[in-house]
Amino acid sequence: MRLEATPGIGGLLVDPKEIKALTSRSRPGMTASCAFMMLGIGEAAGKRLIAAKTGEVVLETVSIPGEAEPWVTPEAMACFRSKYVTFKCLLIEAKCKQTQLKWVLAAHKVKPAFDPKTLGAILYKRADLPKALEL
Repeated sequence: MRLEATPGIGGLLVDPKEIKALTSRSRPGMTASCAFMMLGIGEAAGKRLIAAKTGEVVLETVSIPGEAEPWVTPEAMACFRSKYVTFKCLLIEAKCKQTQLKWVLAAHKVKPAFDPKTLGAILYKRADLPKALEL
């Protein structure tokens, strides 16, 4: 609201509740489903990663009061990307065809970090990749 008789910024009246409502929504990061989409992982596979169904929590999330979906911080996403890579992302990073990438991985005996059938996605540890694929 603006006071008509007061010019400039001094004439603005702001309700603190309005400010709090707007600022509480703006936080760094993204919803877990958005993170799964960015990583090229399906919803079911993503939920297994954050629920320790692989034996460990692979993608850290935080719970936000009042929000139903977990939140992935930029730091958690960067940590995940530094340790793991999906097959889809590796194809893009390596700039090669699927058959060529599969051949290179097989030649270097690189196995997925988790059982793809159980997880629902193909995920590799970056540390296990051959030097030629360290991107």
